[in-house]
Amino acid sequence: MTKKLLFRWLPALIVMAVIFWVSAMPGKSVSVSTDPITKPLAIVEHKSSLFSGLPSVPWLKVGHFVGYSVLGLTLFRGFSLSGFDSEFYPTITSFLYACSDELHQNFVTGRSGSFNDVLLDTSAAFIAVLLFVYLRQTVKLIFNQKAFKRSE
Repeated sequence: MTKKLLFRWLPALIVMAVIFWVSAMPGKSVSVSTDPITKPLAIVEHKSSLFSGLPSVPWLKVGHFVGYSVLGLTLFRGFSLSGFDSEFYPTITSFLYACSDELHQNFVTGRSGSFNDVLLDTSAAFIAVLLFVYLRQTVKLIFNQKAFKRSE
């Protein structure tokens, strides 16, 4: 029983832990100019002629979108394996986690919570899950049509 629960939910719990860890970083550590993850991106963006003339990329918002997209997909996996194959459960869980994450940021030095980030995070999870469900149905349809043609 415990192994089944771990198999279903461990990926989502790991993503949640990573989001919490990033949210716990003080404000100066998260800025694009000092963060060890995004600093190389900022250097490339400003030094390369490839990016000249393009608007600046809001890397922190991209990070929100990617992180919560992955969270939405791992939650969808967990709920699907538990018999709840619906877009509603991972989306509402992502919303609740985003609310708790933004609340948590209010207690971190140099950080503050934002309802706009909650909306971005929830939208990211919802879009990722919808896209996955659509692609999964499309692939099933394609393979079912090929199987049908073989049996003729």
